[in-house]
Amino acid sequence: MRRIKYLCIGAILVFVLVYILGFIFPPSISEGKINEALKFCKKNNLSTEYAVFVDFGKHSGRERYMIYSFSQHRVIYRCLCATGLNKNKFSNTPGSNLSSLGKYRVRNGIHMMKIGREGLVVDGLESSNSNAKSRMILIHHSEVLNSFPKSIFPIPIIGEGISHGCFSITSEGLNKTIELRKPILLWAYK
Repeated sequence: MRRIKYLCIGAILVFVLVYILGFIFPPSISEGKINEALKFCKKNNLSTEYAVFVDFGKHSGRERYMIYSFSQHRVIYRCLCATGLNKNKFSNTPGSNLSSLGKYRVRNGIHMMKIGREGLVVDGLESSNSNAKSRMILIHHSEVLNSFPKSIFPIPIIGEGISHGCFSITSEGLNKTIELRKPILLWAYK
């Protein structure tokens, strides 16, 4: 009985330590990705002030949706971002309900889609996400994510309906993205 008690206490301490380390060492973006993104933005007439990076290689309980300022050379905002229905698979196929990797153009202004969801429309710019428009992929907020603290690592985001391939983020994250105004790059990678 005493052994079980110590194992439980140990597990709780490990959980707390991992949770604290998630705040101390948030996800970051490699210098190579930043340079490639800026070059892509210049070539494709996208904002050279800001870009959004979504690192699906990071745990879903981490703040992996990151707004990066090229002029300040730093991430200026980060929040949780849900993936499609299977966090380990990605697809560009309509009806798959999976997220797609690659570079997107985030359009200006909020749009209401036929599915009754309001958000920022993204255009897929690569073969890995070329069906984004027909799949009605958006950046939209999720009330479920609004109820979480900034980071819930090591707990994963669980719950069907949070995202069916869209970039589902917090309301604050959506508002911060809307404030960027110009068409900007969103790069989802793993």
